Order: sequence, then structure tokens, then C-alpha cells
Amino acid sequence: MSFYQDAKNVHDYIASCAEYDGESLQKIIQHSIPMQGKLLELGAGPGNDISFLNKYFDYTGSDCAEPFLQHLRNHYPSHDFVHLDATSLPADPKFDVIYSNKVLHHLDTEKLKRSLEQQQKKLHPNGWLVHTFWAGEGFEVFHELHFQYYKTAQLQQLFERDFRVVNIESYGEFAKKDSLVVIAQLMP
Repeated sequence: MSFYQDAKNVHDYIASCAEYDGESLQKIIQHSIPMQGKLLELGAGPGNDISFLNKYFDYTGSDCAEPFLQHLRNHYPSHDFVHLDATSLPADPKFDVIYSNKVLHHLDTEKLKRSLEQQQKKLHPNGWLVHTFWAGEGFEVFHELHFQYYKTAQLQQLFERDFRVVNIESYGEFAKKDSLVVIAQLMP
């Protein structure tokens, strides 16, 4: 993802997210999982979800792009941020929840499977995944970035290999039902 290694691209992306309102997603999360414990955010990017997540969880953020990490560390100095690639996660430390908001759609299906295998090892027993995706079909490449779109049945099939899928719900971020959130729990 060399696009996000460029500080100007990161700056432009952060500016484009300034009006982000995650209220509909936040409501789904609050009604779906225990709102406590240690949480790892994969791809924290501009940090739009930190304030909400930090109210309930012992928050750790991550990103694979150094310019995002610099932004996060400057704007949220009391939080922990680590450099992570979602396809090669170290087993420790473990978390109760792993969260991402429109991050894993940058992975093709095989890399997403690998990421889910890695996440399984990073969760405490009965841990939770909360991941959002753009709803749709197929993929596109835009400015060197891969965008994979999913339908509910595809996500169900991908996640149910290693997790109990509790809910896959559509919601609107920019348009009605343009997004899907997957809520899944690690099987014992």
C-alpha cells in the first residue's frame, strides 16, 4: 500500500474524513458485543473511531503506514499505537476485540483469509471481531489501492471457518446500505 506511505496522500485522506459520522455503526457495535476489555484497531488511519472506542475499551491502535502512525501519535499522545500488517500479526499480546473500519477491504480474498487466521491467534478465548466492509461485488484498484466489495453471503462464508458469525448487518455510511459490519466471536 505505497499510496498511504506518502504523507501528502495521508493528509488528503485525513481531510476527506473530517465530516465522518460513525453513529449508525457505533449503535450496532454497542448492541452486539460486550463493551469492555482490550481492543486492537487494525488500520486506525485518521483516528476517527478512537474517541468512541476508548470510552469502553483499553484501546491499542495500529496501522501499516508510518504517516498515519505519526498523525495518530501526534493527535492522541496518551494512546498506544503499533506498526502492524493485518496479514502477519504477532500472537502476543492478546485482545478481547479486534476491530477495523473499512480496512480489510484493501486485502484480496486470500489475504483476508490469512488475516482472519492471524486474528484468531491474537484473540483471547471467546474474543470478538468487528470489521466493516463496503457492500457490493467485485473489486477495483484506485490509486494503487485494492478495494474488495462483498455481499453478506461471501462474508458469512469467509468468517464462519474460524468464528461464530453473530451478525452481518448493513448500514449507511455515505449512502443507504453501502456498508456491512461483521460481528463474529472466536469459537472455543
